[in-house]
Amino acid sequence: MEDRTLALWDAWRLRRDGEAFAALVRPDLGRAISLARTQGCGPEDAEDAVQDALTVLAAEKSGEPVRVGVRAWFFRAVRDRARTQARSGWRRRNRERAAARPEAAAEAADR
Repeated sequence: MEDRTLALWDAWRLRRDGEAFAALVRPDLGRAISLARTQGCGPEDAEDAVQDALTVLAAEKSGEPVRVGVRAWFFRAVRDRARTQARSGWRRRNRERAAARPEAAAEAADR
């Protein structure tokens, strides 16, 4: 991992330097949203997945020294959250379709 990334991570982790955190993640936001879109998310869901990953990175991972690359962890978290968002959307759409057709709702209740 490059020294600049480590320095920014330590600035965030030790001093809660918001500018350091922004500088750490800003270059990857576009790629992160694109990654979420490739996992089946629409534009809004992709942004939600990235925001969730950033929240976890800032809150949960900030107490830990860097053991793996921050960027690698961030992209993996975006991918996982995007897949969850896409599955949730798929399930929601199926439930809505079933509710719109009474015979489908009865079939779903039988399962």
